[in-house]
Amino acid sequence: MNLRIAENIKRLRQDSQLTQAQLADRLGVSYQAVSRWENETTYPDIELLPSIASLFGVTVDYLLGSTAEDQKESLMRDWNKFKTITDPHARVSHLRMMHRNFPEDAYLFLKLCAEVPSIEEKRQLTAELLRSCAIPYIRALAIRQLICAEDEDKVMSLMYDYNILEECWDELLEHRYRTRGETEKCLHQRRIVQLGYLRRGMTRMTVSDTECLPFDPAENEAGARTILRMIAAMTDSPLTAAHPVAGEGGTDRWIDERVWAGITLSCALSAKGEVDEAIFILEDAANLVSRTRALPPDTPISYRTPGLEGLDTTCAALFGLRYEPDHMREQFAHPAFAPLRDDPILRDRFYACRDVFVECGRQNCIPPQ
Repeated sequence: MNLRIAENIKRLRQDSQLTQAQLADRLGVSYQAVSRWENETTYPDIELLPSIASLFGVTVDYLLGSTAEDQKESLMRDWNKFKTITDPHARVSHLRMMHRNFPEDAYLFLKLCAEVPSIEEKRQLTAELLRSCAIPYIRALAIRQLICAEDEDKVMSLMYDYNILEECWDELLEHRYRTRGETEKCLHQRRIVQLGYLRRGMTRMTVSDTECLPFDPAENEAGARTILRMIAAMTDSPLTAAHPVAGEGGTDRWIDERVWAGITLSCALSAKGEVDEAIFILEDAANLVSRTRALPPDTPISYRTPGLEGLDTTCAALFGLRYEPDHMREQFAHPAFAPLRDDPILRDRFYACRDVFVECGRQNCIPPQ
């Protein structure tokens, strides 16, 4: 190898706008030593080479003047040797040496972050990698690794610290538990992931926010009907003429989705002038809420959906059925409901349904605990 260390040190020093004295001070040597290096009178001690390379953000091979092919071969030799090492401490020591020689290799840095045993050092190295690496794939893997290794009580804080999108939390947590061999937690998280997919799928069936009626309700008629059919199929609770929202089955944890689909569908039908069907669907949604409110607090409630076993709750802890009174009044003041509000025969039935949801919001918790 043709050593070009003198030329490289001088060029790198000048590119960094450092004097010989300033470089010497950073390396803990005399400026005369730096001068002799650049004049090719002497070479730096071998122990100094990693420090000089790190200071300028290059590899030792680059500093010595090796070609790109030389560096590639050297790195490959180091990786091949690493594959033969089984002792955890020896593996980390070898990776540290490789990282000193190839500080710009992001994948190597990522591997070091994965292998160090100390969670504190893992946090520090990951933060350093994220500061120095702009490759999205490497950055995502680094955060994923840290989430797998982090203490349980710090995982969610980590999600916030690294601005992880909320829709990614479930999948990352499932990966954490699967990697750590925590079977029960993994299965529970897998059910939550499945639930998230199902709910997002239902949301995509509608044009508007699932808890706000659309400006043009006719857009949502097909989506609302699809949601109700999906829930009926998942819970083996077929929809009938008597129960077009609640279905022919016991109360399940899909009640929020059922109710909002029912309100949206009623709104769409009212806008089309199909007032008899609209009021009947609205009443079924209101009756579903009323029946749930009347259940004993310790009544078990499940999704009644394959794959979601274990996500049961009691009626007292049931999520949903908490509607802000003003919000519900606003929804039922929607222009599309005018045919129901203005019909002298249907008006009282319409307001009775509205009051069920307003009263739920006023009580704040259904049923009271």
